[in-house]
Amino acid sequence: MSSQDEINVSVNSDQEEKTEAKKIRRVRKVLKKNVEKEPLREEKVEKEQEKPKKSKKGSNALSHFVVFVFTALVIGGAVYYWQNKMSEEQKENLSKEARNTRLDFEKRLEGMTDKLKGQETEFNQLKEKAEQLEGKASLLDGALIKFKNKDLGITFNYPASFGEVKFEITEDQSGKRFRGTFADNDSLVFGGVSMNYASASSSINNDFLDVKSYVKKGDGDKAEYFYHTVHGAETDYKIEPMRVVKSFGEDVLMVNKDSFVAKNKEDNVWDFGLGADIGALVKLSGEEFKGIAFINKSTAKFPLADFEETLKSIK
Repeated sequence: MSSQDEINVSVNSDQEEKTEAKKIRRVRKVLKKNVEKEPLREEKVEKEQEKPKKSKKGSNALSHFVVFVFTALVIGGAVYYWQNKMSEEQKENLSKEARNTRLDFEKRLEGMTDKLKGQETEFNQLKEKAEQLEGKASLLDGALIKFKNKDLGITFNYPASFGEVKFEITEDQSGKRFRGTFADNDSLVFGGVSMNYASASSSINNDFLDVKSYVKKGDGDKAEYFYHTVHGAETDYKIEPMRVVKSFGEDVLMVNKDSFVAKNKEDNVWDFGLGADIGALVKLSGEEFKGIAFINKSTAKFPLADFEETLKSIK
């Protein structure tokens, strides 16, 4: 072998060695890279292994959430159904109650209407009767009725509007007493007692109608009058009439509480219960009853002028 060939062989050997060295370095780099990548691969594998675990937790949470939502929907639906059912029942109950109330109200209203109609009918009837009575009353205005009694032996006229006279004679151990009243005017009464009527005890509450008669002494302006009552002698109670009316030739005395005169200044004056009323004394010609007294309790119902006319009509 020539030197040239040795040189070539040496060069080739060196080149081969260098090539081998490069290959070895490349292999080492690859190995190193593989070695370095292996942990990453293991970490990746671990992460991939952990992923199912995370997915499992998420799946459990999702399951719980789904169960919760389902339960909430079920419960909510039940509550909603219950509320709707209760609402419908309440509506139905309210509707029934309102209907019953309306029916009850209509029934009451109908009853009240019937009652009002009945009252209206009654009112119209009463109104008609009142109008008829007013018509009759207008006819009675000024009309007179004559009262006649054989026991007293008198007659007198009075307004027809006073109605019928109720006359009554009673008797007890003291004697006889008579009273007369008017059906439609309780403000006018009359009465007296028999001449033999026994005396009664004195009292400021004595009845003005307990009269036997009156006594007249003298004539004209000098005439004196005495109220003859069962409570005293003929001339015990002097009176000064407020007015003297002539009737059938006799004096009819109209008196009030101021007509009674005291015998002495220190004596009390009796009005025999006359009070604010107007009285009248009439002398009769009978044997048993010789006097009659009238009391007019209301001059509004029976004015003095009309009262005087009645007294004048006595016969």
